[in-house]
Amino acid sequence: KTSGRCHVSSLVVGRLARLRHAIACASCVSPTFMKLIQILKVAVIPVLTVFSFLSTSNTALAEYLTSQGIGGEYHYELWSSDDNKDYYLKIWSNHQGSPESAPSYSITQHFSSTGDALDYFDCHYGGRANASCQ
Repeated sequence: KTSGRCHVSSLVVGRLARLRHAIACASCVSPTFMKLIQILKVAVIPVLTVFSFLSTSNTALAEYLTSQGIGGEYHYELWSSDDNKDYYLKIWSNHQGSPESAPSYSITQHFSSTGDALDYFDCHYGGRANASCQ
C-alpha cells in the first residue's frame, strides 16, 4: 500500500525538478513572468504537494473498525472494507487486553454482512446458541 505513495512522491519530485529548470531558464525573461514564477513557487507548489499527500492517504485506507464487544471468554473487533461489502473479525481472549498487545489473536474468514460476522462470533466464541447456529 505504500508503493502508491512512493509513486506519487516521485511524480511530485519530477515535476518540481522540471519547474526548477524552467525557473532557471526564465532568468532572462520579463519581470511579469518572474512574478508569475514567484506566485507558482509560493502558492501553487505547496497546494499541489498537500493535495498529493491527501489523495495518497485516502487511497491507502481500505478498512476501518466498525464495532467491538465481548462475549463469553472473548473480545472481538468487527472490521469493514471502506465500501461496506466485506467484513471480518479479530478475536482474542479476555485475558489478553487488546489484539495489539495479545500474544495471539484470530482473524476470521470474510463475511458479507455485519449480522453474519456477529452470528459467527456468537455461535463459535460467545457461548450463545442462536437459531442461526447450526
